[in-house]
Amino acid sequence: MRTFVAAMSAVGPCRGTSSPTRPSRSGSPASASPSCSRWRPPMSADLRSTGGRTVLCAADDVPPGRMLRVVTGDAGPLLVSNVNGTIHVTDDTCTHAEASLSEGDLEADRVVCPVHWAEFDLATGKALCFPASRPLAVYRAVVEDGMVVAFLARRSA
Repeated sequence: MRTFVAAMSAVGPCRGTSSPTRPSRSGSPASASPSCSRWRPPMSADLRSTGGRTVLCAADDVPPGRMLRVVTGDAGPLLVSNVNGTIHVTDDTCTHAEASLSEGDLEADRVVCPVHWAEFDLATGKALCFPASRPLAVYRAVVEDGMVVAFLARRSA
């Protein structure tokens, strides 16, 4: 799992570390997250969160089929996922087990919790199967100048 701390000023995103290989839901090994291709200096605080917009990470840090946990001071841990080129931003915490969804699996347009395999639709936040029954908060996101920008007013919950 890679975590990008948007509120930190001394460290840029993903300084070349990657997570160890973890088993996927199906039991086969999942490859470790790739390390970032380059270090980026932190953005100034006035550009990070203005007018309800928060810069979360570089779009290149979340290639298609990947997820990234982003910790912000504004909304807590968020999950940025890329489904076939479409960026989705939701809460990163499972509404059932309070586990980090970034440690789970991305299957098509849904994320699977690593604890009890609850599934959530990334576009709507809807809980798709037991044991989760409460939806995830979903935030509007766009890519501007190569950066993922989220509007942290809840779109659905």
